[in-house]
Amino acid sequence: MFQFSLFFTIAVSGALFVSTAFRCKCTQLTNRDQEFKTASSVFLGEVVGILPLEGNPPSQRLLFRVEKSWKGVTGIRTQIKVGTVLTCGYQFQKGKTYLVFASDQPPHFTAYCSSTKLAEKASEDIAALGSSIPFK
Repeated sequence: MFQFSLFFTIAVSGALFVSTAFRCKCTQLTNRDQEFKTASSVFLGEVVGILPLEGNPPSQRLLFRVEKSWKGVTGIRTQIKVGTVLTCGYQFQKGKTYLVFASDQPPHFTAYCSSTKLAEKASEDIAALGSSIPFK
């Protein structure tokens, strides 16, 4: 009986992981220039905090230390809201630095299909964005 229970638990867990992993597909490719025009904020920042938010669907509030801003962020700290892996939210890690394209009013929001990416994979995008705006 124990073997069957273990097998069943592993099978169900695997099925949930596969259905979640394949559910998040972008229907159109993001274009950095177009997304810059429509985003309310574009910045480079390190995740310094991740706070779970209550609600349905589940989400998280991320706190950033901002290094550069090209649009919408004028201070050295900002926050955004993201979904969880279950809602196809972009998956951030505390201590990592990201180029973030976010929309709406504070707290800004970004998603899996945005141009948001790890800074180490965004050198071409950062160069194309040009000079950042000064902080107040």
